[in-house]
Amino acid sequence: MKDGRVVRVYRQSLEPDGYSVEGFVVGVEEDLVLMHVIDPAIVLDGFRVLRIADITSVDSSFESGPFLERALRLRRQRPRRPEGLRLDSVRAVIETAALIFPLITLHREREHKDSCWIGRLVEVDDLRVTIDYITPAAEWDGQERYALRVLTKIDFGGRYEEALASVAGLAPRPARRRSTRPLQRM
Repeated sequence: MKDGRVVRVYRQSLEPDGYSVEGFVVGVEEDLVLMHVIDPAIVLDGFRVLRIADITSVDSSFESGPFLERALRLRRQRPRRPEGLRLDSVRAVIETAALIFPLITLHREREHKDSCWIGRLVEVDDLRVTIDYITPAAEWDGQERYALRVLTKIDFGGRYEEALASVAGLAPRPARRRSTRPLQRM
């Protein structure tokens, strides 16, 4: 899954209508994969972390793949992995992404297929994450707390998150941890 080519990733149990995500795999650990996502306008648009167990297939030879690669090269867009982003656990992803990007997007597709929660990290531990939730109008609307085990994907660094952060006047800030214990693998 890691050869520098555009791939199309499918998660049939979570997206049964044949939906896929296209992008470059820029990181793989035991349980998680990090993609630099290509949006429909053929630009690199943020990052997505998926659980490997949810991935049903990966296609690196789909018909429009070479076109996407060439278009991105002509636009001088190259996939990259955010410096300092850790993939050794969901907690580590959230903690390090929050240090690099002002907002993170959490998805709980098994419970809410078409919804996501965007916010600024308040705290994360080995079991839960708490965010300051931001509405689509870039207004703060209280805190949300979720179990890490129910998260199916995590997005950050995309143009939508950047627009929300700009309107809200946010910049990245250090994340707080509830305990001083070392990070545990999930």
